[in-house]
Amino acid sequence: MPLGASPKDAENNPGRFEPFPLTKEVGRPKIGRLDLNDKTETLHTVFSPAAPIRSRDFFMGRFEQLRRVEQAVREPGQHIVLFGERGVGKTSFANIIETEFGGTKTAKLTCSRNLQFTEIWKELLRKAWKAFNLDAAALAKIPATLDPFTLVDALGAIEKPYLFIFDEFDSISNKAMLGLFADTVKSLSDNLPHLHCMFVGIGLSVKDLIGEHASLERCLRQVHLPRMSEEELSEIVDKGLMRLKMNMDKSVRADVIEFSQGFPHYTHLLSKYAVENALKLRYQYVARNNFDSAIDEAITNAHESIRAAYQSAVTSRGNSEFYQNVVWACALVKEDDHGSFKAAEVRPVLEKLSKKSQPVNSYGYHLSKLCLDSRGQMLAKVTFGKQIRYHFRNPILKAYITLELYRKGVLRDFR
Repeated sequence: MPLGASPKDAENNPGRFEPFPLTKEVGRPKIGRLDLNDKTETLHTVFSPAAPIRSRDFFMGRFEQLRRVEQAVREPGQHIVLFGERGVGKTSFANIIETEFGGTKTAKLTCSRNLQFTEIWKELLRKAWKAFNLDAAALAKIPATLDPFTLVDALGAIEKPYLFIFDEFDSISNKAMLGLFADTVKSLSDNLPHLHCMFVGIGLSVKDLIGEHASLERCLRQVHLPRMSEEELSEIVDKGLMRLKMNMDKSVRADVIEFSQGFPHYTHLLSKYAVENALKLRYQYVARNNFDSAIDEAITNAHESIRAAYQSAVTSRGNSEFYQNVVWACALVKEDDHGSFKAAEVRPVLEKLSKKSQPVNSYGYHLSKLCLDSRGQMLAKVTFGKQIRYHFRNPILKAYITLELYRKGVLRDFR
């Protein structure tokens, strides 16, 4: 269905909406057993864009990645590097493993650049001692400052399989500290093979997360967490609507999935705001006008860093409109499997936006500028042999721009 074909107001097309049946209590809507207050409370449970998923009931898909992690944990001396783009749900994935990983106890810690090696492991040791009800006196005797060797001595008290999860491990950039973790992994693999570590971050390889330690290759399993498939995103929407006992227009549901671009954050965000708007209007059917409202709400409440990056990219003392069109074209161009595109692939989209011919040399300069800090580093160059390609440094920004283009009506010409 063409964008904008649905009415903006429910009153213009009442046949597409199913109002809540009212009780004798004036104005209080009901749907089955759930009243409006209950339904609103349920909404914040099933669609949670601001917080990672913690319950298996609301965790969708990722079966292959869960299987690979489980295989690694069952293999003595094996450790895991879980990597993926920002916003694909790595923390939710780590939460599910922490709470529901059959047969193996786990402990998760979120890293930061301020935490030191000893601080991190002291907290994890405390959790392990509690999990296995170990002798508290032995914990007190552990040295005040830990290194890989004293740490492994302390971990020797844990006799059953255990998985240590380091979320946001990529926040650690200190090379000396990375070296300590590398030595720890090597020592655990050699001496305590029933203990495992899982490092979670946005790095694209073992090297990005652990550093230059070739000897670790044999004991580290890399697990890539990709953007979610349309089927997995659909499951988020459908399961949430089922819990709410609500329905959604098929074209709206399709747009929620499309605009999410593989990021569960946007699926939760758009679904939540669209349902919320429908509830405010006292309808159980989520229609196009509710989705339009959700787009406005999502843009208004976008993280300040996203809005600032967008403004840095499109604002210019000179031809701001051309910069804007280049940015829009980058957001609309079809990416390859690695999320990148060639400068030449921007051309047809840019010509459609600007309504005139645009040879690559007319906007190649602008693409380069969009890689600079002065333009918010919207893009990054990647080289494949002699070929230069571009990708969004923060792919969530690309999804944000797409929402802007929907709100401005630009997408009508591209669908």
